[in-house]
Amino acid sequence: MSEWKNMPLEELVEVDPEQLLSSTHDDYSFFYIDISAVSEGFIHFPSHPIKFRDSPSRARKVLKRGDILMATVRPNLKSFAKFNEISDFNFIGSTGFAILRAKKNINIDFIYHSLFSTVVEKQIENLVVGSNYPAINSGDVKKLIIHVPDFLQQNKIANFLNSIDLILEKTQSAIAKYKAIKQGMLQDLFTRGIDMQTGLLRHKYEDAPELYNRSELGFIPKEWGIETLDKVCELITDGSHFSPKPLESGEKIIANVKDMGDFDISYNTCTRISKKDFTTLKNQNCSPLKGDVLLSKDGTVGRVVLFSGKYDIVVLSSIAIIRPNQKSTSDFLYSYLKSEYFDKQLLVKMSGSALRRIVLRDINGLLIAYPQKKEEQTEIAKRLTGIESKLKSEEIYLQKLQKIKTGLMNDLLTGKKEVSIAE
Repeated sequence: MSEWKNMPLEELVEVDPEQLLSSTHDDYSFFYIDISAVSEGFIHFPSHPIKFRDSPSRARKVLKRGDILMATVRPNLKSFAKFNEISDFNFIGSTGFAILRAKKNINIDFIYHSLFSTVVEKQIENLVVGSNYPAINSGDVKKLIIHVPDFLQQNKIANFLNSIDLILEKTQSAIAKYKAIKQGMLQDLFTRGIDMQTGLLRHKYEDAPELYNRSELGFIPKEWGIETLDKVCELITDGSHFSPKPLESGEKIIANVKDMGDFDISYNTCTRISKKDFTTLKNQNCSPLKGDVLLSKDGTVGRVVLFSGKYDIVVLSSIAIIRPNQKSTSDFLYSYLKSEYFDKQLLVKMSGSALRRIVLRDINGLLIAYPQKKEEQTEIAKRLTGIESKLKSEEIYLQKLQKIKTGLMNDLLTGKKEVSIAE
């Protein structure tokens, strides 16, 4: 195994190697990268360049291909990214970044991955503890200690972690693609529906206005009805209005808004309570049944989950339990409540400033446009759940990859494991 050394970052990279001077020509043109443009590993590039005379005073740090942008404001958010842009244009970063450029025999990708390691994370945490405005300066950055092997091993580790990042990027791209497809499907399916004779979307209103009726929600297919939510449900209620005592070893669980995931309740984050409290709340209609739609109504309003019934649970009052009647299927109701058409109504009805909420009375009165034939509801839900299933698979895969990468980084960047693949 190669020998590792603990070295301050300033011995490995140049920190802020080039900066624009105040004497820079007014017509000097560049793309400006602000702190808000950088998230963990990604740079959102501006669409237009600016001239020096029009630029903010923070636009000072010169970027070259291969540099690292390391946000020094709220560094715990890890707004760090590699600048890999190939362009004839000039790029300038904010003074809110420390710009890192590799010295001889230092792999900049190895340094980049090290910035996300727990070793560096703990050092940054110690630097910002107790600060009302969490930030570090370039002097702090220079003194960060990096665990470094020889150049050959740096290359192997960096290439290995880069390959994982490439898979992560492809997975994230797939997720973005499926989300875009789903959004387009929602738009089409909840405005045009499906002609069950052909299995195709109905013609657009602009092309066949005779297929549509005007409604409070806009034009809807003639075969559809429009009702308030309480007319298509047999139950709309909320959970417990008191919080049972949490128990570390409680036999049962109670869910809150924080436990509502994208596709189901996150059971491992739910609070555990006694069997006695659970039974009391279950008898008060605080327990959803399989197929119920759960809607967050306090704090974060608008999260929607189709309850799988995987576990027997009760919920707190921040979650509404919505149970469809014979007019609507669970899958269709779930899909509709996740659409922007429903979100727009929620936005109008929400109240409160510090804590946003919507009350049951207003939930009951929200409008839903729906096919009166169950076959069309089922087909619409089937198409939407199909794309959602693909999205769910990709997101689960992404979480798995991120977990694997975190574990590997901690081992590879501390020398506990050595990359054995060929250079």
